[in-house]
Amino acid sequence: MPLYRETDDNTENLLQALSSFQAESPLQVESQPQTENLPKTKSPRQAERPHQVESPRQETLDFEATKFEPYAETATQTMQPEISSAVKTTPKAVKDALSSARESLSRFHGCISAGDKHTVGLKTDGTVVAVGSNENGRCEVGNWRNIKAVCADDSDHTVGLKSDGTVIAIGWNKYGQCDTSDWRDIIAVSSGGHHTVGLKSDGTVIAAGSNRYGRCDTSNWQDIVAVSAGVSHTVGLKSNGTVVAVGNNDKGQCDVGNWLDIIAVSAGDIHTAGLKSDGTVVAVGFNGSDECNTYLWRDIVAVAAGFQHTVGLKKNGTVVAVGRNDKFQCEIRDWENIVSISAKGLHTVGLKSDGTVLSIGEYSSGLCDTSEWNGIGLPLTELIIERERAERDAQKKLEDENNQREQKQRLLEEEQRKSEEEKLRSERIRHFEEQQKQEEEYRIREEEERKKRAQQGLCEFCGGKFNLLGKCRNCGRIEK
Repeated sequence: MPLYRETDDNTENLLQALSSFQAESPLQVESQPQTENLPKTKSPRQAERPHQVESPRQETLDFEATKFEPYAETATQTMQPEISSAVKTTPKAVKDALSSARESLSRFHGCISAGDKHTVGLKTDGTVVAVGSNENGRCEVGNWRNIKAVCADDSDHTVGLKSDGTVIAIGWNKYGQCDTSDWRDIIAVSSGGHHTVGLKSDGTVIAAGSNRYGRCDTSNWQDIVAVSAGVSHTVGLKSNGTVVAVGNNDKGQCDVGNWLDIIAVSAGDIHTAGLKSDGTVVAVGFNGSDECNTYLWRDIVAVAAGFQHTVGLKKNGTVVAVGRNDKFQCEIRDWENIVSISAKGLHTVGLKSDGTVLSIGEYSSGLCDTSEWNGIGLPLTELIIERERAERDAQKKLEDENNQREQKQRLLEEEQRKSEEEKLRSERIRHFEEQQKQEEEYRIREEEERKKRAQQGLCEFCGGKFNLLGKCRNCGRIEK
């Protein structure tokens, strides 16, 4: 039985507790520029696609809000990465800041996924829904449970990441792309053209399926924090904000070696997009439909690369897009309150803050039939875990601050103690030197007095007179 159904009486209290993720001000909608761009040149994959009848432009639907809105609508303000110049003073500070930015924008990552011929959504109860072509059973996900992330590929299979770190896959398996049953400790998955990629908790990457062009040669990757699989290439994001890539590079889609300060990556069919920590987007690869022309984008918190189009989610919940638009896949300028995006093939999908889903683009096989979906989003169990992790992080931060204050206080006290000891030592040395000086002065005076008394014929020790026998009448000393 799903968690949110079992605890229905406490759901409102739980969601209220999660309201700390909410923003202080409502989302503001920006007007979006017209993004329709017809292809200028044909890519190899474009030539392979059969001609399909264009459907009328799909209008944004008016969905009914669900009870999941209190936590869902808070994603956009928590997703904006902010890295101040002050924290960039050390490599560790940069790595920590990049990690914080990545975590802030990944809250709803994996809740929706657009495939080439189908669309998959993760519900808040950990179950999965799918629409589109069911060839090879790629949409037969009705019995999946305890899923925390989903991914629809560029070919014919669907992948789900379970809450226990294992991976389930269904669909066409000619190249072994669904052979993930023995995977363990997986924290993220991505499916591409005939291959599947999994990120392990230790920062290494595992891959299954076709290795044509070397797209699965990820065994030597280390310190990876995010992965994205394209049609014939694979991209990995490292914790220091740099990017690695393997696979087909005939259009330069793997030329990411000079990227820095990246907090998210998305591998498209034959291009790659990267989100930088300052909210801008870089892109390389095939640019025949201007899909890499993202240099004017600002305030972006998520990016998705499809087939010759690129989509960006802004921090105010609106969406921008560039590239091929023959199926209206870039007609998203009226979208608002979006918390997650996905793009594959010739369509674009957006998750709204109320748990509903917008889809636009190629409509064949019903892959855009998401109007009846609701309750899409991170499972409540994951929200609880995330909340607990946030509390632990806050507690750790508080403890670290207290430890730093205590260490600072200890250092201050140690400095004061050393200063006092040095002062006392100096005082003792001064006192000793003065005492030595006084004793020397007294000895000199006493010596002079004795000499003076001796010259006067008196006892040099007491100043007494001597008798006829030469003995001091006072102290009894014999005259020298």
